[in-house]
Amino acid sequence: MDEPESKVDEGPDRRKMPWLTMTVSLLSFLLFFGLVVVMIYLNRVYYQSPDEEARRLQVLEELRAADRKTLEGYGKTPKGYRIPIERAMELMEGTRRTPEKP
Repeated sequence: MDEPESKVDEGPDRRKMPWLTMTVSLLSFLLFFGLVVVMIYLNRVYYQSPDEEARRLQVLEELRAADRKTLEGYGKTPKGYRIPIERAMELMEGTRRTPEKP
């Protein structure tokens, strides 16, 4: 006797599923690896070690001290003489004219 053929729904074709899983896994790994490489690059570019930061602060303080010395002291330049900024402001205050009212 022939048995009646009954179609049993077995679901989607699973023969292609390992390739899809492997492809998605590979893409995920490559994305993760790319992000790690970008983070390492950004860390090297923007991170400053404490020694380097201390050196930069010392250079900045030296520059500020040189500027302060220039602004607050007397000296001679190739174009003339330099006076402290406070003294220059006092001198300019005496020469300033007030506008006359009509």
